[in-house]
Amino acid sequence: MQATITRWQADHVNFRRLLDLLEREIQRLNGGDTPRYELLVDIVYYLTHYPDCYHHPAEDTLFEALCAARPELCGDIAKLHHQHRVIAANGQRLLELLESIIAGGILSREALLEPAALYLDGYRKHMAHEEAELFPLALRHHAALDAAGVPQPSAVSDPLFGQATAERYRELHRQIAEYAACGCPTT
Repeated sequence: MQATITRWQADHVNFRRLLDLLEREIQRLNGGDTPRYELLVDIVYYLTHYPDCYHHPAEDTLFEALCAARPELCGDIAKLHHQHRVIAANGQRLLELLESIIAGGILSREALLEPAALYLDGYRKHMAHEEAELFPLALRHHAALDAAGVPQPSAVSDPLFGQATAERYRELHRQIAEYAACGCPTT
């Protein structure tokens, strides 16, 4: 259980990096500059694929088992499931807007700023809630979860932050390394 939570916490660190980079690019609009829309698409594409398709469903499986083992936690866990659905829907909407811009569509600044702010705020609050409330609960009740035979999440390699960066994400990986000034390998 500890290894799973540790992996999810590491995922959250990576997701925060992307959200920070997304926010920085979006803020360029406020300064009258043009954000790098291709970079924004790459960020939101990743966030609507790896986390929404692998990370969140793995969390959902664990927290459903936690709800079964500790019914008093079901209300909080239902909120988590709802947050996952809202994040996915808001991310998909933002991705569609960004792809529309790249395809030549014209949007008002507010038409992009508002959905981006909603996505950023919702995602950050969601992770803070999980880390402050739900991850500690899972660790405290790991014996009940282990006894219930909760399957470990599949070890799907993160296509951006994993050992091998997928071709689709190489430019994004380079941009993150540059943004973080981490001296990370960029290939």
